[in-house]
Amino acid sequence: GWKGVARARKALHDTVRALRALARLTYRPFPSEMDATHSMLLDACWAAPQEPGAARKCSRSAMLRRRLERLMGQLFVLQDLDNNGFLEEEELVTLNQSIARMHYGSQADMNKVAEKYRELFRSKLSPDGIPVAFRTFRSYLAQVLDGIDGCPLAQEMILEQFVTEASCGRRALDRKSSCGLISEEVLDTTTARGPCSERCIVSI
Repeated sequence: GWKGVARARKALHDTVRALRALARLTYRPFPSEMDATHSMLLDACWAAPQEPGAARKCSRSAMLRRRLERLMGQLFVLQDLDNNGFLEEEELVTLNQSIARMHYGSQADMNKVAEKYRELFRSKLSPDGIPVAFRTFRSYLAQVLDGIDGCPLAQEMILEQFVTEASCGRRALDRKSSCGLISEEVLDTTTARGPCSERCIVSI
């Protein structure tokens, strides 16, 4: 119940306070991994139900908004193939051609895919075909998500699927790249782990 959550939160803070005091007495630095564990535990603790009227360190809705922003950022980075901070028309085309090739193999119509995403880029992102920054991409993506489902939790799942698709497409491009266009570091830090779906839903 509410009282149990409050007691658990107080016990967690008391434990961390005691460990820090012990570290100071023995002149040993507090372990960084303990700091990380403390942070994760606090996040879980503050995310738990609290007594009505009690102040919240961070509301669930705020945490969800941050997760949505992070996923949007991941999707943008995955589509920014040359890592210059802008999404270009050819990058959108190239990535989605890679995804179409994964799903349909030699039967994929690359010309049709290119035409579709050039039209999307010009009609939704940049009429003149000029590379766009994250703000423009985010604004359009938010409209797409609202059009699909207004529920933030549903939007989070949709974004996770978009990121998975884009991740698969980038890995396929990376395997074929001979000039190291796509950075392994970017893939390691931004890709969502998991199998590709059977449908190309990154076609935002």
